Amino acid sequence: MAERDEYIGEAYDELKKLSLDEQKKIEYELREKAVRDLRF
Repeated sequence: MAERDEYIGEAYDELKKLSLDEQKKIEYELREKAVRDLRF
C-alpha cells in the first residue's frame, strides 16, 4: 500500500508541474534536479 501512495504522490507532483507556466516549470525542474543531486 505504501508503494502505491508513493506513485500517487509522484503522479500528483507531475500534474502540478505540468500546470505551471513556462518560467515556473523551469524553476521547478531546477529545484527537482538540485534535490536529486543532493541525495547522491
